[in-house]
Amino acid sequence: MKRSSTETSVPTTRNKAYRTTRKPGFASGLSRSQAGPRSAVLFGAALCLPLMLLPAALPGTAAAAGTAPAAQQASPASAARQAAELRLAAPYFKALPQSGDRASLGVNYYEAAGSSLNVTGRSGEMLEVLTPGGEKAYVPSWYTGSAAYEASAAKPLILQLKPEASLHLYPGSEANWPGDYAASGLISAVRSGDWYGVVLPASPAYAGGSVIRPSLLWVQSSQVASTQQIVTGLLAADSTVPLEMVRSLAETSLAVGTSEEDAEALLGTPYSRTPLPHYSTSDPAGTGKRGELWRYERGVAQFTVSFDTRGKLAGWNWILPTAEAAQAQVNPNQPPYAFTYDFRLLTPMPSISPQALWQAQSDLDAQYLSAASDDTLLVRGSADGGAGLGEELYALDRSDGTRLWQVETGSGGFDSLLGQDGRSALVLTRADPRNGGKPLLRSLRLSDGKVLWSREAEGSAPQTAESSRPVRLSAADTSVLLSTQPSEGGKGTLTALSQRSGSVRWTKEFVDPYKVLNEGSNDPYVLVQQNRWIQALEPRTGKAVWSIKTDEDTLPDSALESGTPVAPRIDPFERGDGTRWVTFGRDRVRLDTSGGKILARYAISPNERAEVLQGSYLLVRRSIDSQNYDGGSLFETSLYDTKQQREVWKIPGKLERAMLSDDLVYGLLGGVPTALSLSDGQPVWKTATSEFALANPHGRVDAGSFVRAGRILLLPYGPDLLTFDAETGAPLRRIDGVAFAYVENDSPLLRNGALNRDGETLYVGSANGRFAAFDADALTEQIQFENPNENPEPNE
Repeated sequence: MKRSSTETSVPTTRNKAYRTTRKPGFASGLSRSQAGPRSAVLFGAALCLPLMLLPAALPGTAAAAGTAPAAQQASPASAARQAAELRLAAPYFKALPQSGDRASLGVNYYEAAGSSLNVTGRSGEMLEVLTPGGEKAYVPSWYTGSAAYEASAAKPLILQLKPEASLHLYPGSEANWPGDYAASGLISAVRSGDWYGVVLPASPAYAGGSVIRPSLLWVQSSQVASTQQIVTGLLAADSTVPLEMVRSLAETSLAVGTSEEDAEALLGTPYSRTPLPHYSTSDPAGTGKRGELWRYERGVAQFTVSFDTRGKLAGWNWILPTAEAAQAQVNPNQPPYAFTYDFRLLTPMPSISPQALWQAQSDLDAQYLSAASDDTLLVRGSADGGAGLGEELYALDRSDGTRLWQVETGSGGFDSLLGQDGRSALVLTRADPRNGGKPLLRSLRLSDGKVLWSREAEGSAPQTAESSRPVRLSAADTSVLLSTQPSEGGKGTLTALSQRSGSVRWTKEFVDPYKVLNEGSNDPYVLVQQNRWIQALEPRTGKAVWSIKTDEDTLPDSALESGTPVAPRIDPFERGDGTRWVTFGRDRVRLDTSGGKILARYAISPNERAEVLQGSYLLVRRSIDSQNYDGGSLFETSLYDTKQQREVWKIPGKLERAMLSDDLVYGLLGGVPTALSLSDGQPVWKTATSEFALANPHGRVDAGSFVRAGRILLLPYGPDLLTFDAETGAPLRRIDGVAFAYVENDSPLLRNGALNRDGETLYVGSANGRFAAFDADALTEQIQFENPNENPEPNE
């Protein structure tokens, strides 16, 4: 939803046919998974769905692909030699299981019934195989034999074993382990004759940044001391089944392809059902609709299940607090990619489902507020968080969310901004299908989308793999500006057109790269930066009005200088004060755009990043063990007052996503929400988390921008919209039905457009296609009313 992270290729999907004679079956584990890692892009990664749909697996169904006639039954050895096809979902053991050694029972994941094994050898009762990802694993040969047909699913039971009980790899195996591994009991949901299949949690549960899956073992009924039926759903509000048992059973009983009905029978009624982001669903029926996300909450543990548009399970995810150091290192992008664990830096918050004033729904995923007039909102929709593959621009009525009009923008990306009159929108589509794939500039009436005028963006090229310098859109006063950079052997052009008619007012050519610093029609002049100069041009005539010069060249390409400063947040509801923070030479300066006066200056070192706060403040993050910021591992953060030209305070660590409010600086310190005193940097509060969570080696938390509503702080944090007590930092509630996604190039969109407030209304764009308006006061009241501790003590 930066989609944080960089975009990589998405594994392809392979489907596998199943035996038509299979009787309703016990849940197979995972379908044959992708051979390579899942994409790291939040929207791109989200497309990594299971590679085949497995048969449903729930109580009362059978595991086998069919019942083999007795005369055709073969021994495990002969089955392995003949076909090496799984008759029952089977564990891929990471190492060769050794009798009496629990650590050897760790499972990579479960392969689906009906799958062919890539057998490379044999060791006693085990087949040596290669997983689809090319890793060596071990599978009990019994799972390829006819006896595995006799296994069938049953309603879950909790078993207490006799002291002398033994756990086996399969019914009657020589390899066995003492039953006292399960002194507190085991859960079973599969039978084979007089044997129970039981799920033993792995020990250790994590290794090398991976989750070790539980083991499906077998115990004879004569060695069971007692059984306890489960009368409610495993995750129902009144369930007493230990959470570890629920997690273990999910691994073997919630397979890809499980129906919604069977999942609900096993788990209970979910807390909520909300639209599923396209990045983690599929639409095999071709309906053009969106799947569904089910959420379960039980204490600090949360569990989500994704269903495709046919109502079949596509994946699940455990959301858990980090309770030990090994969990902080777990990478969720590991086989099986459909079944994941998300260990959180902050303890998961209980959800609330507030009533929206109104909400609009899009077929695309991420929704960002782009601009706002008194009556209309311009919203940018994207299928992948802003990377340019599948986008649209649409207008909503601010009073009720009615969609007034929309523009299909093609695959080349687009720019948009409000016209100076407040009644029109200027839209540049760089590969417009209505213009033969050429860039097209249009002025649209804001109220109904009527085209007031349109024209080809002359002298520019559509954005393609070969064209990395596409035409850009900006504005100054009543002029709309189109700019292109010089190409090899060619010149760049800057063209000013009338916003009212689209007629060309003037054009200038550039041999060297340059940058247009304008943001919108409120700028009084056209601001051009090139080499050591910033020059202001009169929008109607192009004549120079003022210019300033620095001692050193400034990098003109924003992509090259983006790592140096962090741009201030642009509120779509604010019109600006006529000043602009820009990079000028080696300095970050605050420029008065009306006269060219430099109001503030800060010299940036290569080991620093400077983030603009409100007023005259800069938040400077600095590497203290490297001369280059990106090469650092130890950091400090300081507050710099550009008016007084002095450092106000300095603290250890990285403070990011900062917001200044009521003499407090709110931000993420080491990824944890924190409030510091503006005057001296002393901590006022820091949201509580565990020391294990802070051991996260990745050290990066995807987040949007803080917004304050009375005593409540709202923050897009990871995929969730979270709320905190602004006075104490206490975590309050997660807002249900909202999802965020992060990719590398949507940072400005997420920072500026995902969450905004105008007066008493909150506007929230979501990665599940929703864009909604909420009453800020009503939301605050609901959070405070539902919070069991309305006046929590500060978390120091």
